[in-house]
Amino acid sequence: MPKARAFTRDSTRYYLLNTISGLKIDYSESSQSLTLTARADTFGLTRLAYAQIDLGEELAGGTGGFLNYDVSGQMAAGNTSFGGAFEAGVFTRFGVGVTSLVGQWAEGAAKLVRLDSSWTVDDPERMQSVRLGDGISRGGVGGTPLRFGGIQFVRNFGVQPGFVTVPLPALRGSAALPSVVDIYVNDVLTGSRDVQPGPFEIAEIPIVSGNGEVQLVVRDMLGREMLYTQSYYAAPALLRRGLHDFSYEAGFLRNSFGVASNDYGRAIVSATHRYGFSDGFTGEVHAEASRDIQLAGAAASFTVPGIGLAEASLGGSRSYLGTGTLAGFSLERRSPSLSLGIRAQVTSAHYMSLGLIDGGRPAASTVQAFAGLPTAFGSLGFTYLRRNGRGEPDAEYVSGNSSFRLGRLGSLHLSGRKSLAGRKDLAAELFLVIRTGRQSSTTTGVVLDRGGLTYRTAAQRGLPVGNGFGYRFAASSGAVDRLEGKLSLQSAFGTHEAKFSRSDGQTGLRLSTAGGIGTIGGKLFASRPLSESFATVKVGDFANVRVYADNQLVGRTGRDGTLVVPRLRAFDRNELRIEPADLPW
Repeated sequence: MPKARAFTRDSTRYYLLNTISGLKIDYSESSQSLTLTARADTFGLTRLAYAQIDLGEELAGGTGGFLNYDVSGQMAAGNTSFGGAFEAGVFTRFGVGVTSLVGQWAEGAAKLVRLDSSWTVDDPERMQSVRLGDGISRGGVGGTPLRFGGIQFVRNFGVQPGFVTVPLPALRGSAALPSVVDIYVNDVLTGSRDVQPGPFEIAEIPIVSGNGEVQLVVRDMLGREMLYTQSYYAAPALLRRGLHDFSYEAGFLRNSFGVASNDYGRAIVSATHRYGFSDGFTGEVHAEASRDIQLAGAAASFTVPGIGLAEASLGGSRSYLGTGTLAGFSLERRSPSLSLGIRAQVTSAHYMSLGLIDGGRPAASTVQAFAGLPTAFGSLGFTYLRRNGRGEPDAEYVSGNSSFRLGRLGSLHLSGRKSLAGRKDLAAELFLVIRTGRQSSTTTGVVLDRGGLTYRTAAQRGLPVGNGFGYRFAASSGAVDRLEGKLSLQSAFGTHEAKFSRSDGQTGLRLSTAGGIGTIGGKLFASRPLSESFATVKVGDFANVRVYADNQLVGRTGRDGTLVVPRLRAFDRNELRIEPADLPW
């Protein structure tokens, strides 16, 4: 309704036309006709957005448990040893509990070490999770991720796979007549929308990371066209306006991970919080503390018009060494034609953080730079690193890599690295990869390193999504003489491998098997390793019925008409179907 003077007569509200802004009145007394012409911006805004990803109805998780195992035995140089990694878990509607262990038996001695044990409760609606037990902190400005035992409260975007955290561009335009709007992202048509007369906005346009351009082509019913253009810069470091990302931890620092089962040290607290102040500016604060070390810092990620993304950080610490400071800055530009970036960080002599082990110290300064250039036949890339250590040797490297597509034949890959500090080593690789099938290929090339030249060749076939086999046979000669082969078999009950190798006159043999045992709804089953989510498919009592996940054959039902489908995407839509032709009718 217009914002204009009005009056009421006989319970009906009337608006005075001459008080409506943007309205032109043309009244002909002789013909008793009234013509009203309104500017497009006087109409209400029509807001159109790309449809959100429909994940379908969420299925409530069942109650059950699982045990994943990866066990192996190997013989080399007359010695025999056995090892294994195990992961056990239970799941209910109240959360998931998981514990993992590694074990080894060699030279008559056995050792079993617990790795992580935790109970996790996910809240998909609020996109957050609570974890009790062992975990890894987020890290942040001036800090590093910490292994600890305690409690963790985090934002978890993974429980809503369709949620987009980076800012998406929105373009506004205007149409005088009913029109069709074509949306182009980097000159690629991504969709069309019908709009009514008046102003309109196309929101949440899907884009790719880096620098780009969005164009709206408005075509009305008379064939007239108007063009609206907007540049954008998207990066994972940016959050959408008003979006929070956080991680809070409290507990005890984990020591000797993988060596001791229950070695916990000093009490620690850690907090990281990021917030999207606008679509082009994201701020971050981080703090962590123990009794003897405390640090805090802040950072900002922001777009620089016409250039790309910049990040600046500043932090400080207090420890037994005294008070220290940290400062960092980075600038990058990624586009379809060229990507460039540089990152630098410096710390004062007394700066410390909790994640350093064995009395280590942060580097005095670090400089990293990269450049990437796509070509018509592949890509070129260059990187540079300089690190001035404290108590450690300085490091300086320059490296480059390139790949060239050779049509249907395959591809050629070349890479090299040169050390500019200390021992000025040179290393380079040249490989030709030839496709010999949908899942198979051969690789031939040469490697130059400190030991000299080594010639390598290999033939491999990857495992299929469903049941099947794979292999890899490789040989090298020159500075390193080595022969190895591996056969892999994947079944509905696991993955099994046999590996043979011979190097420096020594022969080794390794046999391994990996799989899972689970129970849900009171039914016990064996399958491949169970990760993320899994489902049980029941087709009456019909055996040998093909089952597909995302149109990939994953197996056939057993004698009882059941098949377990592992490796499903958690909190996401998973398309499962059977082959009706395998049924007896």
